Amino acid sequence: MELITGKKGGKLKNMKRLNTCCFIGSCTEDRLSLFEEKRPFLNNTGLAIEESILYLIECFSVTNFLSGMDVGFEQYAAEVVLEKKKDYPQVTLEGVLPYENHSVSWTEAQRDKYYSIMEKSDREILMQYHYTSDCMTRRNLFMINQSKHVM
Repeated sequence: MELITGKKGGKLKNMKRLNTCCFIGSCTEDRLSLFEEKRPFLNNTGLAIEESILYLIECFSVTNFLSGMDVGFEQYAAEVVLEKKKDYPQVTLEGVLPYENHSVSWTEAQRDKYYSIMEKSDREILMQYHYTSDCMTRRNLFMINQSKHVM
């Protein structure tokens, strides 16, 4: 795991930034399901996410994806990227963690899913060791600054 500190750390080359998309979202798994139930005409949010990722790969040559790895949207999008890697081997996934014990308060099932995704990711980036009130914002800003596309 790579620790990013200070202003110099973690700067991606400009060329890599052009081919990068990050996933930022606080929508939990429960909220995603509720959204689909209340709006059946948008019945498959997951399909929309999958199609968007495929579009980024095929039409914008995006090859690098950053995920904040929160439960819900961010993990779902990361799983889609891992699935797409089978057909697009040039695609990479990086998990950007706000602090070391980020998953400690999650359920066992949520942690298992998180560790499974991180095990398959190409790179882990740790923003800092301990929680601070601004660590989530710092992680999100880091990902935005490294990306041309944001979902």
